[in-house]
Amino acid sequence: MGQREDLETLREGLLAAFDSAESAVKAQIAGQLRAVVKDLAALGTPEEVSKADEIAGRRAARRA
Repeated sequence: MGQREDLETLREGLLAAFDSAESAVKAQIAGQLRAVVKDLAALGTPEEVSKADEIAGRRAARRA
């Protein structure tokens, strides 16, 4: 799993925890969530790669 996937999984977990947390804990979760969102934004937008391009890239990597 790559860094983006890890951060997205963490973000989803924090969102779920935020919804069910007590008021005293929500500020801490919000701080962590803010950091995760900032890290995701720093990664930029994911490249959209078609399946054909992905297969071609793998084939080229094997031949190299």
